Amino acid sequence: MTTKKIFHGRIEGKIAFMVAGLTSGSGKTTITQGILSILVTKGLRVRSFKLGPDYIDSAYHAKLTGNPCINLDKFLMTPYGKEDKGSNILKDVFSSYLHESDALVVEAVGGIFDDWNNDGNNPAQIAIDIELPVILVADGYSYCQTLGIMLNSVLEYNKKLQIEGVLINRIACEKQFYKILETMRPEIKSKVIGFVPNDNNLFIEERHLGLITERESDCPSARVEYLAKKFLNTISEEFLTGLKFKCHVNPNPILTLPSAKKLCKIAVGRDKAFSFYYQYNLDFLEKLGADLFFFSPLKDKNLPDDIDALYLGGGFPEVYASSLENNSSLALQIKTMALNGMPIYAECGGLIYLSEKIQEYQSDKMAMGVGILPLKIFMGNKLTLSYATGKLLKDSFIGEKGDVIKGHLFHQSDAVELRKIDKVCEMQSPDGQIKIIEGFCLRNVYASYLHIHFMGCPKVAEMIVRKASEYHSRNH
Repeated sequence: MTTKKIFHGRIEGKIAFMVAGLTSGSGKTTITQGILSILVTKGLRVRSFKLGPDYIDSAYHAKLTGNPCINLDKFLMTPYGKEDKGSNILKDVFSSYLHESDALVVEAVGGIFDDWNNDGNNPAQIAIDIELPVILVADGYSYCQTLGIMLNSVLEYNKKLQIEGVLINRIACEKQFYKILETMRPEIKSKVIGFVPNDNNLFIEERHLGLITERESDCPSARVEYLAKKFLNTISEEFLTGLKFKCHVNPNPILTLPSAKKLCKIAVGRDKAFSFYYQYNLDFLEKLGADLFFFSPLKDKNLPDDIDALYLGGGFPEVYASSLENNSSLALQIKTMALNGMPIYAECGGLIYLSEKIQEYQSDKMAMGVGILPLKIFMGNKLTLSYATGKLLKDSFIGEKGDVIKGHLFHQSDAVELRKIDKVCEMQSPDGQIKIIEGFCLRNVYASYLHIHFMGCPKVAEMIVRKASEYHSRNH
């Protein structure tokens, strides 16, 4: 086994802050992209983070910075039964990137105090736990003096929160901006660092699960330059680079785990149809001894050679159902290898792809899936978006009976069984509103709508590598 050199010592003076929204939809994603663009054009080594389970915003960050974006989520990343350790885990993850970065920027999720599970998994509390200064983004569209009154209250709500700057987004004209300032108390007004004009060129197209993905959107260098230019008219570089990480941290590089010898080869489907992967999940599989080989279910006619397992993440296969159906040679190969016992782990979009029939997005047409799972996928009108905890009802290739896994549900489709199939996971949302049994199993295939993070569910990753290694031993 080899071990990456571990950094020890105190870090101070790093540019680090959180961009949070007064409310959901305030424009923090666009603002964050603009700030990342400024820092990148300065030639800094920038590492971005995204609060919550989001995959799409993270991919845009990575495109801008050239580095994978790291998710921070107490629920997903804390193993079951260790919930009291959640704050320390997030701080440790954040700290482990300090020594390799010049600037660290965290994009929040939702409104700054919003906490759906009442478990401290909200932007304000996470900023306090990590001791990060905050830039608060407020949507000024259709507001005048009322927004100033709202900000007076918000900035006084929690004295432990270091809100260092307030940025008003989507302002029509300077007159509107100054009307908002009229009702602010002097100490609050002094934190306002400017405004961003309403500009449709800054926004990204959306559809049923939020923004279209980075792999589907044009995000060339011209966009980086445009964002940076726009935001340099609003935010001074001196302000951004003055937001230092104030606490002294001994980085706990929990990501620099010992690397095992290579035990197996795992193919990962990644393209416009399948792009929902946490970077940690991929890194952890490699640390456990897996060689990862990426392929495109849309374009590649064959799987990578001599693989021992398949990992299909989430994404938008329903949008590309016809194209996936047309790549029938790959689908047949996947089905054949599944029937021969090759382990396949599939989340959400992967589940949809492995089904027999898939309703295309915004169409009544049914396309053919791989056909491993006797399921028919229908597009619904209601978005399912929730954290969930699952308990395995019987042994499967991802764990043993009684094991508990944690994840999140994020889909707008429903799976209908065409024939009986084993379902091994009983799931429930924290509020009890969602109670389902799924986790479809057939031979060494496990498919579920649940997206999981291997930091919170390390045994799942260990089981995938173990099963892939056993398959390798039988076939080589």
